[in-house]
This record gives sequence, C-alpha cells and structure tokens, in this order.
Amino acid sequence: MEIRTAEASRPVTLVILDGWGYAPRAEGNAIAAAGGSGAETYEGDGLISLPATSEHRPESQSFKITDHFRGSMAAPSPGLVIVNLPAADMAAATGDFSRTVQSIQYIDTCVGAIAEKVQAIGGAMILTSAHNSCESMIQPECGEPHPNNTRNPVPLHVIGDDCEKLRLADGSSLQDVVPTVLAMLGVEIPAEMTGSDLRLDRI
Repeated sequence: MEIRTAEASRPVTLVILDGWGYAPRAEGNAIAAAGGSGAETYEGDGLISLPATSEHRPESQSFKITDHFRGSMAAPSPGLVIVNLPAADMAAATGDFSRTVQSIQYIDTCVGAIAEKVQAIGGAMILTSAHNSCESMIQPECGEPHPNNTRNPVPLHVIGDDCEKLRLADGSSLQDVVPTVLAMLGVEIPAEMTGSDLRLDRI
C-alpha cells in the first residue's frame, strides 16, 4: 500500500449521517472502501466508526465516536478523517418516532462537538448523508416500518472558519462528494470519476 502526504495544509473531516457503513458486504460499501482494503491512503487519513448495536439504542455509540474523533485530532495532520454517525438512520428503521427524535438530538450534539474541534484545529468539515429516512418511517397503507430510504434531496454543508460565504453548485449528487473532498485535500481528481468539485469558490 502506497502512503503519501496530501498537498492540503489542513485536515478535512467527512461526517456521514446514515448507516451505510454497516452493510454486511464490503462491495459497493463506501465506508468499507474508505477503511483501506488495499486502496491508496494518505498520511493523516482515518476512519472513525464503531460496530452497530443490536438493541438500537438511540445514542448508538454516537458519543463514543465523537469522543474518539476529538481525542484523535489532538495532533492533527493533513489528511481525511471519515466519521460515521448512523444513530438516526438505525432508529428510523425501527419505526419508533420517539427513539428517532432522541437519536437526532444526540447526533445534533455530536455534530456540534465535531465541528467545534474541526474549527479549533483550523480544519474543514463536510456534513452530508447518502439518503434520508427519518421523515418517512411508517408505511401509511399498513402501519409497518418503512423498509426503504426516501428519495428526498440530501443537504451537503462545508464548515470551516473561511467557509461562511462559500458557494456550492446546484443539482449535485453523491458522485460529487468524493471529488469535492479530494479537491479540498489538494489531490488531483482521477479521470475515472464522473463527479466534480462542488465548490464554486476555492478555499
């Protein structure tokens, strides 16, 4: 495995708010792919994600994941860190509205703590998700939990000290997330990627 230092002068944190990292198979699984498995990595890269809990506790280890991130960034270096916070997605799959609300509240606290740490070290953070699910948990026809994710648009936010007025392109999709991360790291976007850097301004 080749390891080299990215050209970026600051770390980038990608926070993913769904459970796609817990799919049992690695093929087509973005979180599993990000973990390495022979792929090229960069000095300072990392993946912070803990095993899912079968009891679907609302916090779903969100605080442990957040604490691990904050501790690991005590001496940050340029590179990418991916943080997976799947609590709300996992709770929504149960159809329990109260538990899902609690999970969202926990994640809201954790995202705030992550963003605070990112800004304290002069880094940048991308906050997004692969899909929605919390806004439509029950099938109206039968009252059972909804088995599928919704197709509603998913927001993407870039957070950092110099990102307040950053403009992002409209009409984007998931294929644009990784090219945006690479561009922020100062890494050339491979020709094989069909997506593009979402930033209309450079930071």
